[in-house]
Amino acid sequence: MSANPTAAQRRAQAEQDARWLNLPLSGPGDPASVAAHVRHLAKLMGGTRRASAAAAAAHWGQLYDRSVSRDFALACREGCAHCCCQIVLVYAPEAFRIAAQVGDRAETIAAMQKTAGTWSEASSRSANARTTCPLLSDCRCSIYDSRPLNCRAFVAIDVRECISTFVMMGKFAVRMPVPVTNLRTFCHMLMMAALRLAGKDIALYEMNAAVGRILETPDAEARWLAGEDILRGLAQDVPLAPEIEAEIERLAALAAPIAVRA
Repeated sequence: MSANPTAAQRRAQAEQDARWLNLPLSGPGDPASVAAHVRHLAKLMGGTRRASAAAAAAHWGQLYDRSVSRDFALACREGCAHCCCQIVLVYAPEAFRIAAQVGDRAETIAAMQKTAGTWSEASSRSANARTTCPLLSDCRCSIYDSRPLNCRAFVAIDVRECISTFVMMGKFAVRMPVPVTNLRTFCHMLMMAALRLAGKDIALYEMNAAVGRILETPDAEARWLAGEDILRGLAQDVPLAPEIEAEIERLAALAAPIAVRA
């Protein structure tokens, strides 16, 4: 496809991509599937009349759920929330999706604001810092279907390791299945490539602070989609390893050229 695809070329590409969008990822070696998802995410974040940051987060989370292997036993069960006491980093689309879920829950919003303050304190940056997630209700996630990828992909094979780490405050020693960690890393790179194609900053934010900023900002999602950095000053310092940066560039090139108009 040319660098400036015609409307007909964009429609043809969209029709080809549609075949992949409800299927799981078949692996990094499947360029058509990977490119289709990166293009779809970038279009949803591109500031067009059909764009929706929350929809991008939903598609991304569902893609992970469809793609993750179920060929191993996990200790994780409903009502188990030992690990739900860590700082959670999210991308802007995830924060918009969560904000849409909690926007009418005054008590939850207040609890998230308090937690954001806790995490912003220098003393809470220590390795053993813990604070219960304000989105928990009776040890269950109150936004389970909308939870961030870093929560979806945090799983364990031995609950005793979770108790030792998060309850007994021991050294971190939670083993996770390798296929889960590999897919999580790859899905992160998909989102980062899509953000880059959409002209957005590749940034991670502490969940509570980002949701709070969104809820206090009028027309927050529309302004972010239009290119305004409404989360200015909240980005966390998460350096990208050179090999990760190279893979993001490869994925972006694989999906480009892309027309974000819809």
